[in-house]
Amino acid sequence: MMRTLLIFVLFFNSFLFSQNVESISSTQKINELLQKADHLKYDNWTNCKKYIDSADYLSSNSQNEADRANFYKQTASIYYDLDLFNLSLDYNLKAYDFYKNQNSEEADKIENLLAIINARLNNKKDAIKLFRKIYKKSQKSKNNELAAISLNNIGNTYYHWGKIDSALYFYQESIRHLGKIDNLQLAIVTNTNIAKIYSKKNQQHLALEYFTKAEKFLIKTQDPSIRSNFYQTLTEYYLEQKNAEKAIINAEKANEFTKVKYSFQNLANLKNLYQSYLLSGNYKKSAEYFSQYDLVRDSLNIEEKAVNVEKVKIEADYKTKEQTLLLENKEKRLRLLSTIIVLLILTFILIYFLIRYKNNLDKQKLNNQLSNLRENELKLDLELRNKELVSKTILEAERKEMYESIIDDLKTIVNSTTLNESKQEINQIIKKLDRNSSSAAWEEFNLRFTNIYESFFEKLQKIHPELNQNEKRLCSLIKLNLSSKEIAEITNTTVKSVENSRTRLRKKLGLTNTKTELHQYLNKI
Repeated sequence: MMRTLLIFVLFFNSFLFSQNVESISSTQKINELLQKADHLKYDNWTNCKKYIDSADYLSSNSQNEADRANFYKQTASIYYDLDLFNLSLDYNLKAYDFYKNQNSEEADKIENLLAIINARLNNKKDAIKLFRKIYKKSQKSKNNELAAISLNNIGNTYYHWGKIDSALYFYQESIRHLGKIDNLQLAIVTNTNIAKIYSKKNQQHLALEYFTKAEKFLIKTQDPSIRSNFYQTLTEYYLEQKNAEKAIINAEKANEFTKVKYSFQNLANLKNLYQSYLLSGNYKKSAEYFSQYDLVRDSLNIEEKAVNVEKVKIEADYKTKEQTLLLENKEKRLRLLSTIIVLLILTFILIYFLIRYKNNLDKQKLNNQLSNLRENELKLDLELRNKELVSKTILEAERKEMYESIIDDLKTIVNSTTLNESKQEINQIIKKLDRNSSSAAWEEFNLRFTNIYESFFEKLQKIHPELNQNEKRLCSLIKLNLSSKEIAEITNTTVKSVENSRTRLRKKLGLTNTKTELHQYLNKI
């Protein structure tokens, strides 16, 4: 069992080792092929393309995804150097799809190159957006080198756009970040760019100051391409200043450091050389360099590549517009869908509140009906009680009147009789009748009235403490809405006497100079 396990482990390890060796071998072969293609890109395009195709075949059959991404990245760089921007853009995007999830630093470099390609294709707004995106990333990661590169590229874009003040600002910002890192190449390039800006602004002393700063950094580097580019830019400056002698010196230096004959860098140098000698009056030398310039230009197929660049630009614009249109349509659909959803939600909310409002209205209406019914019931009950009290009061008044009539008759009998015993008995009957006819009647009235209007007399006493017992009794009779005649009958007085009592009562209640009725006022108490 242990022997079997050991054999399996050894076999598995050897398998992994062979796979790893195969992967390393494949990666090395792809890199070698692409290096050869890069070396031949200007001199022999046919063989260069063959090496690219071989690397393409190897990387597509490799088990390692990184090989394919590396192929896309290096090939994109070759196409970029040849100004084949459509192919470079396509390959860089394919490489970016891999590196954005694997290697953020490599992804940032590709993103930067994509922005540069957009700038070269004259898509300046898109280029600046991409450069700004890279700059924001560098700020978050505190990567001063990436920040300086992105700011320098923004400056380049504005420079080619003709906005030299904006370009100067971003170049200076790039210099600020360069103070925190050691990058000779970027320091040379940025200082040279600032020198070009001041030359455009006709501030020649500042232009020369920054060319001098760039040259101090140049001494520290042995990179021939950087040296060639610097002297090339300096040559162009002196050509603009019509200084033939210095233009020739710097053009010869640029030519000395140009290593690839059939390259765009050499083409620019040869152009500067023949123009410099032409400016000095040395037509023989100028003609020699022009012949070389013409030969290199023909080999690089400048016109064909110019057409290709314009074609790429048109295709890129078309794709951009197509994508913009798709995005706009998508946004419109989303906005329409959002609007419909919002309208539906608002409709449901409105329906909900309408139903709730209707229910509340129905509930309120029902409550009002119940309230009215209760109020009417209370009114009817009060009216019934009032009528009962009034009828009993009138009945008591009639009973009192009858008692008084009987008392008068008994008194007549007493006066006509001669028997003392009979007189005494009759007088006792008269006293009983008299007591029943006066105090008992009013006591019963007060009791019944208080049952209906519980706190009337208390409130009246509180508001008008000056009222006497008869006036309070009059108030209670008026509250029952009895007429002066009815009150006169009950109190066994004349109507005129009642009217006078009402007048005095109005005065005590403070209603003399008002239009308020006594009944109306007393009903509020």
